[in-house]
Amino acid sequence: MTPPVPLRLFCDANVLYASVLRNLLIRLALADVLELRWSKQVQQEWVRNLLEHQGDLDAARLERTCALMDRALPDACISGYEARLSGLTLPDPDDLHVLAAALHGQASHLLTFNLRDFPAAALASLGLQVLHPDGVQLRNGEPEKHGGAAGETGVGVRTKLNPHEGPPYQQLLNVTNAGQH
Repeated sequence: MTPPVPLRLFCDANVLYASVLRNLLIRLALADVLELRWSKQVQQEWVRNLLEHQGDLDAARLERTCALMDRALPDACISGYEARLSGLTLPDPDDLHVLAAALHGQASHLLTFNLRDFPAAALASLGLQVLHPDGVQLRNGEPEKHGGAAGETGVGVRTKLNPHEGPPYQQLLNVTNAGQH
């Protein structure tokens, strides 16, 4: 039997903003329950917004978080999507980079809290579904079929990383668990 293909989710900046959701999604991706995609522009946006709203955070630590995310999931960061911007329309033109990167990264779903600015009908015509984080279901089976990934504590996740380089995602957890977002 062919293993199920994981959901390929392109994350809008608002999804990566909160450390709890960001950590959960990355853990699920490292456990091969789903695939994540983002762009440098999305990374910059969630960091900028977090610094605006929580000025006591250290920008360097947040940049380190982004670097660790990219290191833990090297295929997640989408680039070269700029040519796809032309011809796309959305209610908020500032969100076009998200749509272009999601399409370029061949995402099956665009994961966002901002459903209003990503009309489902418009995205469906492009072969992309919009999904609110509360609507994410492990469509590929129950978490137990994925090694308990939804309840993963990090031990299994660390084995997916090169032990000689150290566990970058564990470093990321240490950063976020130390009160840094």
